[in-house]
Amino acid sequence: MSQFRVPGAALRGALVAGTAMAVLNLSSAAAQESAASDNLVQGSVPQVPEVVVSASRVPLPSVAVGSAVTVITGEELENKQSRFVADVLREVPGVSVNRTGGFGGLTQVRIRGAEANHTLVLIDGMEVGDPFNGSEFDFSQLLTNDIERIEILRGAQSALYGSEAIGGVISITTKAARPGFAASLAAEGGSFATKNLRGSANAGFEDFDLRVGIEAFETAGFDLSPSGDENDFSQAISANFRSAYRPVDDLEFRVNGRLVDRELETDGQDFVTTGEAIDADTYNEIRDLSLRAEGQLDLFGGAWEQTLGGAFTRSDLDRFDGGALTSGSVGSKRKLDYQSNVTLETPNLLETVHGFTVFGEVEQERFENIQPFVPTADREERTTNYAVVGEYRLQAFERLFLSGSLRHDAFEEFEDATTYRVTGSFDVPETGSRLHASYGTGIKAPTFFELFGFDPGTFVGNPNLEPERSEGWDVGIEQQFLDGRVVADVTYFQADLFDEISSDFAGGFTTPVNLSGESERNGVETSLRIVPFDGLTLTGSYTFMNARQPDDRFEIRRPRHSASFNANWSFLDARANLNLGVDYNGEAEDLEFATATDRTRVRLDDYTLVSLAGRYRPVEGVEVFGRIENALNQDYQEVFGFETPGRAVFVGARFSFGPSGLQ
Repeated sequence: MSQFRVPGAALRGALVAGTAMAVLNLSSAAAQESAASDNLVQGSVPQVPEVVVSASRVPLPSVAVGSAVTVITGEELENKQSRFVADVLREVPGVSVNRTGGFGGLTQVRIRGAEANHTLVLIDGMEVGDPFNGSEFDFSQLLTNDIERIEILRGAQSALYGSEAIGGVISITTKAARPGFAASLAAEGGSFATKNLRGSANAGFEDFDLRVGIEAFETAGFDLSPSGDENDFSQAISANFRSAYRPVDDLEFRVNGRLVDRELETDGQDFVTTGEAIDADTYNEIRDLSLRAEGQLDLFGGAWEQTLGGAFTRSDLDRFDGGALTSGSVGSKRKLDYQSNVTLETPNLLETVHGFTVFGEVEQERFENIQPFVPTADREERTTNYAVVGEYRLQAFERLFLSGSLRHDAFEEFEDATTYRVTGSFDVPETGSRLHASYGTGIKAPTFFELFGFDPGTFVGNPNLEPERSEGWDVGIEQQFLDGRVVADVTYFQADLFDEISSDFAGGFTTPVNLSGESERNGVETSLRIVPFDGLTLTGSYTFMNARQPDDRFEIRRPRHSASFNANWSFLDARANLNLGVDYNGEAEDLEFATATDRTRVRLDDYTLVSLAGRYRPVEGVEVFGRIENALNQDYQEVFGFETPGRAVFVGARFSFGPSGLQ
């Protein structure tokens, strides 16, 4: 029986709320759940065949994935109660998180030592990064409300997703509509005068469904400056929706959308004496919009599936000082794409299943730099890029899984580029072992801001930049013990980056430049999951990472050592839950932008963040919850010169209505 086929309805059932990317990618090559379960070690711990939607152009059962991937479920998000996705990502092997001070401050996520704009972020199949900044995604805007699952795919994935995926992919799926009507409303408050209100509404019918989620977050914050006395305010409103219409069997139309509107106070920076943040009467207004519409047609019983889709992304940023607009930017992206998947089974030839995918897209980007006081710095550019992808997947004997991808990008501003990727997974269910490996190449085009950007007194672009290129590989083993109650994974990775874009600080201005030579990254990622008894789950991870520039200096803000531990206890027939999280971030280096000193680098001390969370459901449809963040009141910095929040306490309640529960 094919491991590469999951019918659309069965897939939606398997993921409960469904997976937008799973539907988006048209899985003619995903596995039937009954066959996938045969390859899992059975025991007293229930084993649910996990579908991974980001590791291929089609969804795959986890046993068939050769790349290193971590999946965080919506239930885990509820148990940990983190309100920002970035805080959950701290637990993922190979991932580094840096937030510029407080809530709402620029939050960057790096995978395996790559840069923040090397991480592609997808939400329900939509690319949500800021096109003006090379599609880099600011994780400070991403709240956890209404998220069903998060996948973190590590390693170069440009052969699947293009320029932005040179370091990895983070794919987020929001909850889909369930049958019937339902609604949920939650409110919480706590330290720093923080208020959070979130809700969801659901309507599901046989041929049509719709789900809408909305969240409002506001905090008085704290002072980002080490020497100031002014709290920095932040607020955000985000909304998302998913809808689907099925006029006839084998035909479905889908529309997804996301809107975020934010405002946050910012501090200036002393570029002369200390390099630290200083109080200032400045704030930013940011608006992000993402939309996607597509239609899927299944033919020959699902053996041939096709999708035609279009997407639009826009990000607007306005900076103010004393109430006056000082600078801004606009970035937008329009995309049209088509994908075709074909599955062929040859049971008499090594029990093989073959999957073929062809994908093509045309993408138009628009960039605008706004400088009211320096009209000569105002600039508007448009580019159009084309890409075509081919992917082949092979399954043999229901235990060997291979894949290969090839992509050609035709850039308007740069030379054309071809990237490729191969993966392999070999499952040995008799011993609970699985070997996995991947190799891939990547390319990252310079951002518009890096090429032509201008910020008076701080930044000047460089139109002579060349694209960054990389190649890397990883190999690992996953091992289960005690009938699946213990699962361990160890992965070694290595990647080489060429023409790395770095910052040159001279004369009070920062200018991007290409570094000559080879930037090396290598390390080991480990993870462990233990279920000593039903209801208690212990997880841990440790990463050793060595990320260096061509001159052998460490890359900034990448710790060599990082680790996490989480204990989750569900009891009273799952009506109560307690969660303990511990995240360790080792020493790292950062840049000091101060002309008065001769040093260019400083050390960021290591730190440990401890969180405690609990929730209790006294009656059906009602839940009370609370959490403590930074319980040890650690004093630390993730970015040099910017303070971080101390111990904080939050409490709240949730009310759910309708048959679906909508937790």
